[in-house]
Amino acid sequence: MVRTAGLPGVTGVTRPVGARSVARVLLPELVPTARAVVLPVAGYVSGDLAELVATSTGTTGVSARAASTGRGSGFDVLYRAGWRLHAAPQRAFELYRSIHVVHDADFDSFDTAVMVLDLDQLRRDGFADRSLGAMELYALNDREAFHLVAGEGRGELKARWAHVPSRDVPEDPAIWAWAAGREPWSTGHTLGQSLWADA
Repeated sequence: MVRTAGLPGVTGVTRPVGARSVARVLLPELVPTARAVVLPVAGYVSGDLAELVATSTGTTGVSARAASTGRGSGFDVLYRAGWRLHAAPQRAFELYRSIHVVHDADFDSFDTAVMVLDLDQLRRDGFADRSLGAMELYALNDREAFHLVAGEGRGELKARWAHVPSRDVPEDPAIWAWAAGREPWSTGHTLGQSLWADA
């Protein structure tokens, strides 16, 4: 469950507060292994995760597929977070400045339902502290925090490793990751429901 709380030092702005969001950015500190694969609750695995975990995590220690809604701008994801800070223009300006300090150029937006994380690198880079700090200061959710801290230079997952049934049709999907509102337990027909029911 996601609650909202006031943004420290700012009136008129709320931020998402959820155990899931916090836990996802804290994974490098919570999981004492070198690497981890992040999987969605509404997911079904049919491929070999050993193959997935060996995927390159780029220069940032994070590998994820390009946004399943169509290739978009990583800056757009972050600018939209800034727009939510309309009641705190100075805080919004700080976020915009941080975006351009961290990233030399725009990058493709990406999904975070399925990711491969190089936890050793993320620990060395202080990912958890940087992400939680940004979530606290700028009212970011975990997807936005991943874009801010590790977006440019991430590794690229093929769509088959994070197939969203309502959005794409890759060859030989290895992981089914249902979108919110289209989960296999939802009322009505959802693609891939039989996989979930038979699991």
